[in-house]
Amino acid sequence: MKTDLIVAVYRESLNWLRERKFDNEKIYAYNKLPRDDYNFIESLPNVGRESHTFIWHILKNYDKINSDYLMFLQGCPFIHFSGKRDNMSYVIFNHNYNLVHLYYPLGNVVECDAIGQPYSPWDPGVYLIWDKLFGWDLPQSFFAVNGAQQIVHKSLIHNRSKKFWEIALELHYEYEDAPWAFEILWSYIFDFRYKSMF
Repeated sequence: MKTDLIVAVYRESLNWLRERKFDNEKIYAYNKLPRDDYNFIESLPNVGRESHTFIWHILKNYDKINSDYLMFLQGCPFIHFSGKRDNMSYVIFNHNYNLVHLYYPLGNVVECDAIGQPYSPWDPGVYLIWDKLFGWDLPQSFFAVNGAQQIVHKSLIHNRSKKFWEIALELHYEYEDAPWAFEILWSYIFDFRYKSMF
């Protein structure tokens, strides 16, 4: 089983990434701050936080994803892992688990309503993003993935069309709060049961 590791980097220390060596894993690290202390795959504009980076990678590789899973992480993933190092996030992160499901959140999952409460201290515009991508009645509750870190089977990437991902990327330039809305929406985006407009 092969995994692509997609890392959205800003100012974080990457010692953990330099030391990471798994034969079944390919690392794609993107930086949003000029730095040359790692072999980054690409430098991206500093917009849209980690969700912009993740969607950028999906679009760039949509037709050539060869690995079974994609693990989406921030530059310092551990601050979003709760509890001890034997919890499920650490276990999956360290490849000490035989993946059998299509989707795993890595970190805390928090229930919130359609305006992000109590997860978000402000309304990040979940309804705006939902309307653009799904266009039907907004669910009354969501399960936000803290830090937007997750491991996703490639079939869930391809469950959405390339057009869907193109619009998702454009929304990061249109709405400043889009990254926080996506943090709340990821588990729905990667759910076969929720039909999108594209």
